[in-house]
Amino acid sequence: MASLIFLKALTKWTNSRIAPKHGPDYQCTTENLCERVSRGGVLILLINALHGTPIPVWNEEPHSFEERYANVNLAFAMLQSAETPIQPQLIDDSAAKKIASGEEPAITELIWDIAVNFQVKQILFDDEEGEKALQCWCRKKLGLPVNDFDVSWRDGRLYCSLFAKHRPNFLSLIA
Repeated sequence: MASLIFLKALTKWTNSRIAPKHGPDYQCTTENLCERVSRGGVLILLINALHGTPIPVWNEEPHSFEERYANVNLAFAMLQSAETPIQPQLIDDSAAKKIASGEEPAITELIWDIAVNFQVKQILFDDEEGEKALQCWCRKKLGLPVNDFDVSWRDGRLYCSLFAKHRPNFLSLIA
């Protein structure tokens, strides 16, 4: 189960993207985020709000698993048509079944991936964009090599350096 803080953050982010375009009726609470996403409508409206992808005909009040599953697949098709670089295993048939069943890990992982891809794509720094811009910013601010967001961060030096740069009294780097 996702932590309550993580669910609150995902809920707040989702609502902040849906509400301006589609109004407060589609907002979720932390308690009903997974249930509302499992119906597919929240995903459809989120993708429309983020990418402007046209909203297909969908079942606004799905009563069966099959109806929820069909809505989730419509949302996945919207993600693919928007060319959103979502991890393939998060939008395959197995994932659609898990999401339509209301499985929290699958739902939170998908929303997180959508959020990260949407937010990172908007970053601009030194004529770079997206992930490359974020890496460039880290290299300039921290003075350390940052070549990716996997191996470069594993030993924790970059995390500690980032904290030390912005909150010098928060963390001692002397070991």
